[in-house]
Amino acid sequence: MLRRMTITVALVILGMLSAGVLRAAGQTSQGPYTEKQESATEKVERAADTAAEKTKSAAQAASKDLSDSWITLKTKLSLFADERVSGTDVHVTTRQGVIVLTGKVGTEEARLAAEETAATIEGAKKVENHLAVVPTAARKTVDRKDDQIAKDVESRIEKDPSLKKADIDVHADKGMVTLTGKAPTLRTSVRASEVAYRVPGVRAVHNELSVEERHG
Repeated sequence: MLRRMTITVALVILGMLSAGVLRAAGQTSQGPYTEKQESATEKVERAADTAAEKTKSAAQAASKDLSDSWITLKTKLSLFADERVSGTDVHVTTRQGVIVLTGKVGTEEARLAAEETAATIEGAKKVENHLAVVPTAARKTVDRKDDQIAKDVESRIEKDPSLKKADIDVHADKGMVTLTGKAPTLRTSVRASEVAYRVPGVRAVHNELSVEERHG
């Protein structure tokens, strides 16, 4: 009986020792591998985060550029439609939502009117008015019939290469020209206003063209 108990105790101790050795061996072999695996994972995650940040920054920059360009075009359209301002003499640039007006106008009233109009544009954060007041020389006013003005505007629009894809109708009333129809892009729409505004006798251009392009 005593011999059997001794053998049993010895087997139990041997089993415990074997289990301890196996656990130690497992920790030794698996420990470094797990650490390496975690280190590699962290590197991959950091690389992915960096790439995501760069992509986000690039997207934000592109969105900002597009927004500034959009604000500039919208400002030009509004200035062409304002009777108080000579739109062709006002140059517009936009940077980070700040509209900058440069060029020449005939009166102080026109200078202030240009700033007032620019300030109403959606997305504009600020307006920097650097317009110079240069009174135009007095000259004889030539009255022109509205139908002739409309014909001249139509003629110039037809001859402009950048407006070939636009479908534009022209109406004139006391020197006020209204453009209706379709334009493929906002830039094309602005170009139509520019061309119409340069026709002698035109006081202002109301651009009601529908723009086919869309921005998200």
